[in-house]
Amino acid sequence: MRYRDKKLEPLTVGKNSSNLKNAKGRSFGYQILGFGSGGVAAVTYDLEYLVVAGGGSGGHATGGGGGAGGFISSHDQSPISAVSGIEAGASFNITIGGGGSGSNTPTPGAGNSGSDSNIAFPGAPKTSTGGGGGGTNNPGGPAGTAGLTGGSGGGGSANAQIGGAAGGSGTANQGNDGGAGTDEGDQNAAAGGGGGANAAGSAGSRSPTNGGDGGAGLATNISGSSSTIAGGGGGGVISSPRPSGSVGSAGSGGAGAGNRYADPISPQGPGQNATANTGSGGGGGGRGGSGNGGSGLVYVRSPGGAPLSVSPGTNQTGSDGDATWAKFTVSGTLTVNA
Repeated sequence: MRYRDKKLEPLTVGKNSSNLKNAKGRSFGYQILGFGSGGVAAVTYDLEYLVVAGGGSGGHATGGGGGAGGFISSHDQSPISAVSGIEAGASFNITIGGGGSGSNTPTPGAGNSGSDSNIAFPGAPKTSTGGGGGGTNNPGGPAGTAGLTGGSGGGGSANAQIGGAAGGSGTANQGNDGGAGTDEGDQNAAAGGGGGANAAGSAGSRSPTNGGDGGAGLATNISGSSSTIAGGGGGGVISSPRPSGSVGSAGSGGAGAGNRYADPISPQGPGQNATANTGSGGGGGGRGGSGNGGSGLVYVRSPGGAPLSVSPGTNQTGSDGDATWAKFTVSGTLTVNA
């Protein structure tokens, strides 16, 4: 059949078709409205993602290191798959989880867990779990408290007179467990390190008195350049009558190291803060407070080069070859433009 008006000619899909083009990460859907009407094409994209939650803070006194926020990435982790069928013109919310606040009150307190991060993909939301806070010493009371569960678990604390506690559990496919505090004490005790996205936190040790190291973070190259994030915080120590051993080291990826309390020397300060937007855990204190957890981070990547826009403008967009990406450091909205 011939058509006088070329606009009425139906679309064809076949071996020799010339009116349909495919691109990596991009596809076309068609709705046939009936004889004599034109086809309506919907452009859709596959989107890769990285979702990292806020890290937990360290514990206050002989405090466990904070656990890293949960790490989920379709770009860096197999077999996690990209989200498909996102139509051009779609907008959805991105939530960035905050890091847990350090405990700096006169009374020792456990660390605070980080908050979840989320991408509200239509019909397929992706959420990572906040990192667990580190446990704390209870002077004159029961044994040190356990690390909290989370994306990665917080490190357990230890009491120099009574004993230690277990690290918190990590979430499957998001992170690892925190390390335990020393199992019994004399006048020296060491807390465990927080879990990281790539490794569990180490346990504290008594001879010498070493705080547990934070677990290592994971590398991502979702933007085209590699960076390591989501490490666990180092554990704190108490040693008497003089300093000995070492504090727990920060896990790679922006975590905070632990700190020391040494009788009769005054407190040496709080555990170190984690770096913002790394999802890493804060360091455990000796007896001078604990480090804050790092806030979370989200990336969305379009291998097919979808035009992406973000709000607010403090978030960023960029490209890597033919691919485009959006980076969120604060909560906002992502739009996949036509």
